[in-house]
Amino acid sequence: MRNINVIIVLILMVCIAAQSAQSAPIMKVEPSHLNIRPGDEFAAISQPPGPFFISGYIDYKNGSKCNDPNINITNINTGHEWKTQTDNSENYFQIILVHSDDIINDQILQFTAISPDGSLSNTTNHSVSSGEINNGGFCINITLDRACGDVNDDGIINILDVRLLSNHVINDYSIYEWTGDVNQDKKVDEEDIQLLLSHVFNPVIYPLNCCCN
Repeated sequence: MRNINVIIVLILMVCIAAQSAQSAPIMKVEPSHLNIRPGDEFAAISQPPGPFFISGYIDYKNGSKCNDPNINITNINTGHEWKTQTDNSENYFQIILVHSDDIINDQILQFTAISPDGSLSNTTNHSVSSGEINNGGFCINITLDRACGDVNDDGIINILDVRLLSNHVINDYSIYEWTGDVNQDKKVDEEDIQLLLSHVFNPVIYPLNCCCN
């Protein structure tokens, strides 16, 4: 009889505990408890540094391959510069940067590609997208279509280029300086004006060779 009473007491205690748990108020977390207000900004979680591959091919305007091109890459936003790896038997180039260190989303990379003999070039800007960052790189192909001495970029070399080059040297007119460094001394000055003028009247005796580096 005593054992039965003990069991009954235990059952009653379990029922009372269960009933108390059911009747206890449930705390709801309202949005106001999180202190989030319209317009609040949250810091983005940055990606850890990792390899960022860039590669591509360099061709001439007629579609033929430009083997062993000179290619420089500049981060317009930071000023950092790199020279890519090339081969004298290939028109292919590649380079490995580090995202988060060398490049981040929306920064602009400027590609300057020059033929081995310094006669043709191309400058192309590329804005790096978030997708390219997530993919770990991108490919870009470049066509060399700018001739050394074609200062005004109209496809021919004549006295108009000499005039614009003179205005650049004397009056600081804006030009793509590679096209004006026709004597390949890594500066644009009166000597380039004289050589370009001589080339216009006698291109065989006065050939042009713009800087490759």
